Amino acid sequence: MMPQARAEDAADSSEHPPASSAEAGVPCPALAEGQEAPRLWQRVRRRWLHGLLLALALAALVVGWKAFWFLTDDAYIAFRYVRNSLLGYGYVWNPPPFRPVEGYTSFLWVLLLDGVWRVTGVEPPRAANWLSLAFSAGSLCLAALLVMRTRVGPSLARFRPALLALVLAGIVGNTTFLMFSSSGLETAMFNFWFLAWVFALIFLAPRKAGTLFLGCLTAALAALTRPDGVLCVAATAVWLVGRPLVGAPAVPRTRREWLAVAPLLLCPLHFLWRHRMYGEWLPNTYYAKITAAWPEAGIRYVTCFVIEYGFWAWGLMVAAWVFRREAGMIERWAWGPSVLTALGAPEAAEERLGLLGRGIAMGVLLFQCGYYSLLVGGDHFEYRIFSHLIPLLFVSLPWLASRLTRKGPLALSMVALCVALSYPIPWTLWSATRHLDTRSETFHLRLPVADRFPVFARKYMRWFDRMQYFLIDQSVCCRRQEHKVFCTYQLSIAPTRVDWDPAAKGDIPVFAFGCIGVYGWRYPDINIIDTNGLTDHVVARQPLPAGQPRAMAHERKPPPGYVEAFRPNVEFIPGHSITAHPRQEPLTAEEVREIERRFWNGEERR
Repeated sequence: MMPQARAEDAADSSEHPPASSAEAGVPCPALAEGQEAPRLWQRVRRRWLHGLLLALALAALVVGWKAFWFLTDDAYIAFRYVRNSLLGYGYVWNPPPFRPVEGYTSFLWVLLLDGVWRVTGVEPPRAANWLSLAFSAGSLCLAALLVMRTRVGPSLARFRPALLALVLAGIVGNTTFLMFSSSGLETAMFNFWFLAWVFALIFLAPRKAGTLFLGCLTAALAALTRPDGVLCVAATAVWLVGRPLVGAPAVPRTRREWLAVAPLLLCPLHFLWRHRMYGEWLPNTYYAKITAAWPEAGIRYVTCFVIEYGFWAWGLMVAAWVFRREAGMIERWAWGPSVLTALGAPEAAEERLGLLGRGIAMGVLLFQCGYYSLLVGGDHFEYRIFSHLIPLLFVSLPWLASRLTRKGPLALSMVALCVALSYPIPWTLWSATRHLDTRSETFHLRLPVADRFPVFARKYMRWFDRMQYFLIDQSVCCRRQEHKVFCTYQLSIAPTRVDWDPAAKGDIPVFAFGCIGVYGWRYPDINIIDTNGLTDHVVARQPLPAGQPRAMAHERKPPPGYVEAFRPNVEFIPGHSITAHPRQEPLTAEEVREIERRFWNGEERR
């Protein structure tokens, strides 16, 4: 899946002999001084061309960012945590006397928004999408660098500007990539760290301390951004421990190497901080969302992802490449007959170490995809958990094409076809839904697309439509337009101020609701009981009633008597007012602590 840059150089030289020693990267002293000048000019011209292509792609990203700009209700959950931090409570959902609960899964994103607000005065709803745009631009730049460092045969090397243009067009024309260049979520940030981690493991010299530092740092930052990143930390640790097995020196050995691997400590330190702060090793959202294995949804989720972006063509290229290798049509391949054979082959330790890094990166990708597909059942958002794969899939196309044919134009056509196949379905969906702007039009938005395609493709597309219906009915893979309209709707009906009954002063205001993002942000003085459990410890751990239909992130319900115990006293009239009324007997801090003690310990169920 990943393009290679180091260990495959030898394979390229045997499959595609370089047209000249300059192309092979070796000095050519026989060239006269007059011949070196044109070559230097060609290199400078190519770099300017590559820079121009990247600049155009970044400009297209900004245009796409504006067209796809939106915020989700879930993003406002993190924004409330930031606000409570500035109010002096720390990262809590409800301030004391309520216990702290980690209702977010993006510690580093919350920390960044907090820092931006403190330093610049820009609030999270305004800053979040600009930060996401910056991280998406960083991912696009990294993808361009990966294309430039990917080893291809000489017949395709002369088409590298065209390859770069196609890969950038595939990434910046991908609606999932554009969707998460905004959204208010941490997705673009995580994708950038993950792509940088893959770059460090695969494309940089594995023996250098700088490579160790970059690999360890990006793995740690990915883990702090989203729980998936813990896989990167674990894989990096395996990469370090496994170095002696492939003939490379163990690390760390010197003080410099100890400093290089030190960023990995950020991950266990964050776990310890989480346990001390919240009393749990995992975020509360894990317990709220993961109820039971759900492969029926997850397999459909990943299948829709493959169909919608035409990535089945990429899969066919991989299958053809593997078949050719097994048939002996490629005589020398850096991966060798098998991973075990390659690890024991009498090759340079540098090559074997590069092989180990590629294998570990592939293992992380496969494990993460399998975990979400077979256990979790996908994600509530449209392909969010696979969004980090998009740059990698497109970047790998030139490498795959060069392994399937020695004819440059044919290889270029393969890449162009894969990019072209990624456009029709997502852009058809976007065009058909972008004008829908009411809640009734977008609730569980299911738009059939089969009839919008030629007759010969309709059977295929009806299969896609049926899978989409199944997923969206279960609150899986809900489309961007639904999230955009829902958040806009919530902002429109949430009053801009709270009316406090004078008699309610000194009482503890409590409001129970399910969609708590916008309300949590807009009303920081009101304690909100999240009836879906994302930010509530008790609700997140309730067993599901027998026979209840599945609904991603909307399955947990409060236990009997839990919400009532707080005696909610906030009345909400959509679009008009939100009022805190006095209780006959005020809710005290001691009473709140006693309610939480009973329900957190499960005493009410005995």
